[in-house]
Amino acid sequence: ILQESLTNIMRHSGATIVNIDFFTVANQIRLIIADNGKGFNQNSPKATLGILGMRERTAMLNGSFVIVSEKQKGTRIIISIPIKK
Repeated sequence: ILQESLTNIMRHSGATIVNIDFFTVANQIRLIIADNGKGFNQNSPKATLGILGMRERTAMLNGSFVIVSEKQKGTRIIISIPIKK
């Protein structure tokens, strides 16, 4: 998921800064990838295979996958996966 996110940032965003946060909170692993790129329209009916693949991988781990993006303000991907004990 992280690799696909970074590939998308390199290919499409025009970002100059990327932040990656990886931590645990409330029995979950959380991964946040944020960039300062050009962003994209989240309501566009065109879903890329990369994003679909990231959503599917997260779902296989019973996690949640959220993308927040604004034109000219960048994109943030938030992934939360429960920790099994």
